[in-house]
Amino acid sequence: MNENISLENSFKKVLRKYGYYYVRTGDNSYMFIKHDDRIGGIYFELQNKAKMRIEQVDFIQTFDNRKTLNKFLNQMENELNYLSPELGRTLTRTQIKKIIKKVKDTSSF
Repeated sequence: MNENISLENSFKKVLRKYGYYYVRTGDNSYMFIKHDDRIGGIYFELQNKAKMRIEQVDFIQTFDNRKTLNKFLNQMENELNYLSPELGRTLTRTQIKKIIKKVKDTSSF
């Protein structure tokens, strides 16, 4: 149990570092969320792992540890820095999903 709490706390530190904020849900649980003008809402559920969901592009990724989560978010941020909000609104979901998958592939989990 303590290991799960420690893992969860390490995920929280990484998510806060990248600007995600804590929100309570209706069923006494919580999630971390962030809205990005280019790709929409990004949601994280924390349990034994960090489960990332980007609804606009139908993308789900699960992270087992803080290092892989940090690496992925860093690369995603770097890739998205080249994408202006105006351009992001004109891209299709498929095109945005390709950008996110590129980050996943280069992160090599």
